[in-house]
Amino acid sequence: MNSEFRVQGIGIEELAAEYGTPLYVYDGNELTGRVTDLRTRLHPRLEFFFSLKSNPNISICALLHSAGARAEVSSMAEL
Repeated sequence: MNSEFRVQGIGIEELAAEYGTPLYVYDGNELTGRVTDLRTRLHPRLEFFFSLKSNPNISICALLHSAGARAEVSSMAEL
């Protein structure tokens, strides 16, 4: 049994070999799934916000936005 951790079907050792380390890897399916799950558990009138200060990666922000999360910022400069 292969116990290597995989992200969207790709082993992390393969990713590290190709891109080097340290390496930050996000599973888009996992992120959107968690946002979707959370939204189904909350009252429909509640909004879900993601703090850009915690992770300003524009691709992650776009992915979370497409799943229904809104951006939380401290200032217009941060936005």
